[in-house]
Amino acid sequence: MEDFKEFINEMRILAEQGNIKAQHNLALCYYTGQGIQQNYQEAAKLWKKSAEKGLPEAQCGLGVCYEKGHGVKQNYEEAVKWWRKAAEQGHTEALFNLANSYVTGQGVKRDNEEAVKWWLKAAEQGVAQAQYNLGICYAAGQGVRQDDKEAAKWWRKAAEQGHTEAQHNIGCCYVNAQGVEQDYEEAVKWLRLSLAKGDTESLNVLKMLKKMGVIKNLF
Repeated sequence: MEDFKEFINEMRILAEQGNIKAQHNLALCYYTGQGIQQNYQEAAKLWKKSAEKGLPEAQCGLGVCYEKGHGVKQNYEEAVKWWRKAAEQGHTEALFNLANSYVTGQGVKRDNEEAVKWWLKAAEQGVAQAQYNLGICYAAGQGVRQDDKEAAKWWRKAAEQGHTEAQHNIGCCYVNAQGVEQDYEEAVKWLRLSLAKGDTESLNVLKMLKKMGVIKNLF
């Protein structure tokens, strides 16, 4: 704890000197209340300083403040503005938040094609939820041309990171030969993984496979 206080003091000195990384670190402490009393206004103030100087982490943090009305007046348009600045620099969380904004129409006009564009960037950086969402878009032809192979590809990437719904979906893909060659062994592997996390839909599919004689035991 003493070491953390020393860290806070050091960050405060550097932040006052205009160090944007220190401003971001101190803002994060204020926002989370880690090692210091939580203060959203101070967090937003510090993030704004470093965000205006181009630090993507601060731009993303400031966007969250505007989204939630933490330390500033809630303003979805401002949230999108700052997320876009950070996303254009490849910031992972900002990429996801911006894509989600285009889906919900919160702070920006709904645009599924734009959502896919930003989700793809986040998915390529390994964000499991973005990979899962991208799979949904390809499966439904939402904002992109319908493509079962692409859907399966992205669901598998998310599944390999432990994403429960993606594990269920890729399992079903292998059952139904949807975007992949039918492979009951692969299907069972993924469905059992999602079932282990409480996914009841996977249990229903496994019961069906048991009735078909594909497997002897559900677990």
